Amino acid sequence: MAGHPAARTGAEVGFALRDSLALSKRHNMQLDEPRELGVAAELMGCVLRHPHAAVLVYDARAFRATRLDLRSVCRSRSPDRGRGDSGSARAAYPRRMRFLLRPSWIAFVAMVVGFAVACYTLLAPWQFGREAQRRAQQQAIDATASTLPVSFATLVPALSVRAEDEWSRVALSGTFLPEAEALVRLRFVDGKPASQVLTPLRLDDGRIIAVDRGSVPLNNGQAIPGFAAAPSGPVTLTGRLRLNETDTSGRAPATEGGHLQIYAMSSRQLAAATGTPGMVEGYVQLAADQPGILTPTPINPDTNVAPFTNGSYALQWLTFGAIAIVALGYFIRLEMLQRRGKQKTKASFRDALAGRDVDAEA
Repeated sequence: MAGHPAARTGAEVGFALRDSLALSKRHNMQLDEPRELGVAAELMGCVLRHPHAAVLVYDARAFRATRLDLRSVCRSRSPDRGRGDSGSARAAYPRRMRFLLRPSWIAFVAMVVGFAVACYTLLAPWQFGREAQRRAQQQAIDATASTLPVSFATLVPALSVRAEDEWSRVALSGTFLPEAEALVRLRFVDGKPASQVLTPLRLDDGRIIAVDRGSVPLNNGQAIPGFAAAPSGPVTLTGRLRLNETDTSGRAPATEGGHLQIYAMSSRQLAAATGTPGMVEGYVQLAADQPGILTPTPINPDTNVAPFTNGSYALQWLTFGAIAIVALGYFIRLEMLQRRGKQKTKASFRDALAGRDVDAEA
């Protein structure tokens, strides 16, 4: 080796690399000359930038390993190469995420994100709303439990029961209209099928209000048994104000067993089915031990569930939404790892076929 490595010219480095290729062929290293000459040209340019690295190319037997070391030295010491490698590393990460642009992955991500959004914006708020409704109704029931009944005319001066007055205890006087009576189908009392009896009452002031006289259990869950008729003549009653229910299916009234039957506790539906005009919007749920009472309807919130049941359902929906997002991230990460493992396996297989793994061990 003549002279200090730093004094070598580009021509000298080129001859050294060419001689290394010739020696490698004589030692049957099975090199791809066009490719290696391209590598040699790249190394020569690198050596010109870093002359002190030129001495590494003289070991022809270890040319392949030397080539790798020299290129890594050039990349680590060249400011341009250093920035390029970090930029390529950053650019490689988005390339590994390109599988997310496939239709199957787009559909999967959209489904998971849509489910999570529905959990947090629709399902959980809906259950929280149901819990708030149940709590408000229970508070109204408890607040009026110890109060004396108020005159119906005082709380309901017009033709509708106000929402803020629901569950209030009222006293009213009038006469039942049994000819306009109807049964409300598909009810459950204490977990058993039943029908509730809705009978209009003509008040002393001329208005008509529907009165829930209680329930009638069904024989074998289907047949309607006989039940006591509403008393005739003037009566004085006490009960609680209730708002109309809505039959979301819009089913038409039916007559079965000689009884007119409707599908919601609604004075509006009762008036339409019986042709009774001027009926007050809302109804009165008759208290126990009142004239005309059958089996008293339990005084419970409309939700008919235990306290905080809807709240627990809401928390479950929130949990499901969070699990969906975490699972999505897990599956994306798993797919990336599997793809990276496949790439490494393919690269190792190619190296083994070319004999590069043996040279690296040497």
